Amino acid sequence: MLVVAEAPNGGSILRSVSRLAVVDARTLRTRARIALPGDFSFDAFSPDGRTLYLVQHTSTRDLQRYRVRAYDLVQKQLLPDAIVDRTEPNMRGYPLARTSSSGGAWVYTLYEGDEPFVHALDTVHGRAICLDLTWHASQIVLWRSHLALRDSGGRLAVVDRNGKTRAILNLRPAGRTTTTTTWAAAGLSGVGLAATALLLRRRRRQN
Repeated sequence: MLVVAEAPNGGSILRSVSRLAVVDARTLRTRARIALPGDFSFDAFSPDGRTLYLVQHTSTRDLQRYRVRAYDLVQKQLLPDAIVDRTEPNMRGYPLARTSSSGGAWVYTLYEGDEPFVHALDTVHGRAICLDLTWHASQIVLWRSHLALRDSGGRLAVVDRNGKTRAILNLRPAGRTTTTTTWAAAGLSGVGLAATALLLRRRRRQN
């Protein structure tokens, strides 16, 4: 499927109404037309195509603050609750790069914010986890980097434009293997990812 949407206004102006169309990529037939009050942009699809994930901006004073929302394409309605990491409820940043697991069960977005981080979206269960990123290079390098999954989805690398790995996030719980743990499509479980994120935050504070 494809999503066709109006271009954002840019600057400090938020759209009062956002319009999107979901199109079948094979037949180019429009499957759904969506009009939502507020400023929304496309984020991701669930693997079964039943849920559309959107990024919502609500503040003209802080355009980096965002919320992820889910739109039910079957019931044709925006679900009421925002999808947030409970340990990082005030998500803010500017998206720079993205990659997803095989099948799209997990979508990873690199953000520049107060500190760089990766927003991990579980598109199957509608969950989000923010992973702190230890970054020692300049912000210019961050803006010119991309994300790459490695080790069958077990690690996420931030790679600069010259191919140098600048940071690595371990997406698997330490001390476990796929023989003892049932992994999601990206090679991780929600519990494991949350534990890894917590470990990363603790290490960062200690440093």
